[in-house]
Amino acid sequence: MGISVDSKTARRSYEIATAYRRRGVKVVLGGIHPTALPEEAGLFADSVVVGEGEDLWPVLFLPFATVTFGGIGADPVGQKKRRRLRESR
Repeated sequence: MGISVDSKTARRSYEIATAYRRRGVKVVLGGIHPTALPEEAGLFADSVVVGEGEDLWPVLFLPFATVTFGGIGADPVGQKKRRRLRESR
C-alpha cells in the first residue's frame, strides 16, 4: 500500500499505515512529510520514498522479487536530473 503524506495528514496517515501493517500489508510512505522526516516516517512504514517517487515505483517493487523489503529509498532519477541542472549552470 502506498500512502502520500503531507504534514497536515501525517498523524492520520501513520495511523492508517500502522493498521495495515498489523494486517501484514507492506506499506510505503512518500510525499513532502516523509521527504522532510524520513526517519520518523520509517517508524510507520516498511519503506519510505524520499523525493519524487514517480520514477522510483518500478525500482520500489523489485525487492518483492529479489531481496528483503524495507529501508529508505532516494530518487536516483531526480538526483541525476538535479545534478545535470547544476552542472549546466
